[in-house]
Amino acid sequence: MYSFLKNNIFSISLGTTLSKFAGLLRQIFIAAMFGVGVAYDAYNYAYIIPGFLIIIIGGINGPLHNAVVAVLTPLEERRARQVLQNIIIRITLLLFIISLLIFFNAELIINIIGPNLDEETKLIAARQLKILSPCIPLSGFNGLSYGALNSKNKFFTSSISPIIVSIVTIIFISIYWFFNLKNQIFNNLFYAELLSLATLAGTFIQTIIQIYETHKIGLIKFKFNLKKSFSEETRIFNLIIPASFSSGLGQINVFIDMFFASSFKGAASGLAYGNFLIQAPLGILSNALILPLLPKFSELINKKNNQKLNKILITSIEYCLLATFSLTGFFICFNDLLVDLVFQRGAFNIQSAILVRNILIAYALGLPAYLFRDLLVRLYYSIEETRLPFNLSIYGIGLNFLCDW
Repeated sequence: MYSFLKNNIFSISLGTTLSKFAGLLRQIFIAAMFGVGVAYDAYNYAYIIPGFLIIIIGGINGPLHNAVVAVLTPLEERRARQVLQNIIIRITLLLFIISLLIFFNAELIINIIGPNLDEETKLIAARQLKILSPCIPLSGFNGLSYGALNSKNKFFTSSISPIIVSIVTIIFISIYWFFNLKNQIFNNLFYAELLSLATLAGTFIQTIIQIYETHKIGLIKFKFNLKKSFSEETRIFNLIIPASFSSGLGQINVFIDMFFASSFKGAASGLAYGNFLIQAPLGILSNALILPLLPKFSELINKKNNQKLNKILITSIEYCLLATFSLTGFFICFNDLLVDLVFQRGAFNIQSAILVRNILIAYALGLPAYLFRDLLVRLYYSIEETRLPFNLSIYGIGLNFLCDW
């Protein structure tokens, strides 16, 4: 266990830390430019569905990633490449159709997600959702390529990949500020759509890099043709559908929270800022402690080495609980200092800070359960048993809906 983690934890921690640091800078730029205002509120509503697919479905530790790692790890290269290419074609085509439906029904979707938003926010959110819709098929490929790389113990590229969207967003905001200082004609031009344009550009660049990296390890060729179906494809699809609910529990609950919070101005922005402060260190812990374990779980299960599997699982649980209880105490004790230090400048005023501080405390209380659940869900992926995580996710979503109501 120690030697395995030692070989991979440095590259994963380095890549994830750099990504989270870039994400922190991005949020600082966003807070200074938008504060808790209409444009950022609208972006958060527009980003709910694309974000679910970008972060949960197509992200690191998402269902596509985990299903591909669990199934491809024991396969030899040629068969793994054939299975992966078939899955890429089917998933990308499905997500492309979904993105078209979202593009042509953006106004309806925003009305459903945020029924109590004012008309200005709804119009801006609908425009941003149309811009974000192409991210959906791109996110599917990214999730599959992350899994392909990790199945071959290539962790650094997938860990650092999210840095691209953050850097592009910072560049877009900086360019906007520069032109506004130089020429007032550009004032408010693309202001409302700036974040969605940056997210689309960053996701596209991310996809180009992932294509290159996956091709480099021999798991994707540029001659795409749909070959015969393999049993491994069925296994991957059997994992993806229920796992999407299990992994997406937090994001689905965010949608429910946003639905009920649409009556409160600035609530969406406050939730986004508070959630980021929690997810930044949590993402580092999750990737460093859990990401390298998934291929190891799959390998030990394939070898039927249950004794070593149990030992690794118990040790991992101890690491997760120790780290997250410490984090919870830190966020509760220093929430005011943290929010002021990170966000309070520019358009982010004292009222915004008070709102985010209270949200941060509430989020912090759930940290230990969040990481512990993620670890156990990954183990269930490895043994290809998704019924229990799926059922618990449904119960959790129902409970959250009831409490919000």
